[in-house]
Amino acid sequence: MIAVVRALLRMVAGRRWCFWWAAVAVAGCVWPPDIQERGSSRFPPEIARDQVYPQPDQAVTLTGAPVEFSVEGAVSDQDNDIESLQYVWFLDWPQNCAPGQCYGAFYLPGLGANKKLTINPCGFYRKYLEADEFHLLELFVTDGEVIVDVEQGRRVIGGYASVTWWLVNRLVCP
Repeated sequence: MIAVVRALLRMVAGRRWCFWWAAVAVAGCVWPPDIQERGSSRFPPEIARDQVYPQPDQAVTLTGAPVEFSVEGAVSDQDNDIESLQYVWFLDWPQNCAPGQCYGAFYLPGLGANKKLTINPCGFYRKYLEADEFHLLELFVTDGEVIVDVEQGRRVIGGYASVTWWLVNRLVCP
């Protein structure tokens, strides 16, 4: 083993630049980068229900114009920046779930995003919102994550707050 090291040193002796390049490359592997781990949260997010639009826990009638649901300005968290929270929307969970897929879970990626959701009953959500039926819209705000599984249901890991609305679609789309 010592003979191999000596042979390598003799080869590198004339090529010092190669030795320094190798040393820098190895040092990059030895010196760990600064990794900022997310600290544990002691307090769950909170939602000021009087600042939520439209008012939660009541029926919202969909008649023709798109309706915007928003918690912008209503969310606070004692130990996390609200831009680092997850906002996960569900429409008619778990009725829209079938083995292998759940199209009722509208998870829009991005931390701090998705504080608003606009529902146009004759647009994208048309296939989910049948006329003259009640539908349930839910929003989970969490400092952890939401795991959606058809067989095991949905699980929220971490602290969370939630808001619900009942929707009634009175519009028959052409």
